[in-house]
Amino acid sequence: MALGRLIVCEKTGRWALALRRLRDPDDLPLVETRSLRECWEELSRHRRSLLLLELTPRNLDPLLAKMRGLGETFPQARAVVVCEPEGSACQWLVREAGAVHFATTPRQAGELLTLARRYQQQYAAEETEPDPLRVIWNRLPWFEGNLST
Repeated sequence: MALGRLIVCEKTGRWALALRRLRDPDDLPLVETRSLRECWEELSRHRRSLLLLELTPRNLDPLLAKMRGLGETFPQARAVVVCEPEGSACQWLVREAGAVHFATTPRQAGELLTLARRYQQQYAAEETEPDPLRVIWNRLPWFEGNLST
């Protein structure tokens, strides 16, 4: 069961195409968006998503502003930033803003899918682990019922 989405926000579709070629059926569903506004709308519907955000010279400031507020508004979401090789000078700036990975060529799509799979597994593990307080409560000798009901 997919817990979120891999939301790709780019103008050209190059990254989404590269990712689709390598995806497995069990991977996070891939959703393409063409603007930061559209991306954040999709994220508001799927709050545990991994974002792949394309950095361009025209969207640097809006992208950084969105990323800075990502952790507060969507604490379970993560962002990966991609760009053309000439934009690699901004790598540490976007990492400082919260990017968990940075890539400059669609040939790195395999790395990005590996990261997406780890992200998905992290939240799947949290979903299956019992709440420690619930376990303790259910073990109390005077409590005969199950707290989860």
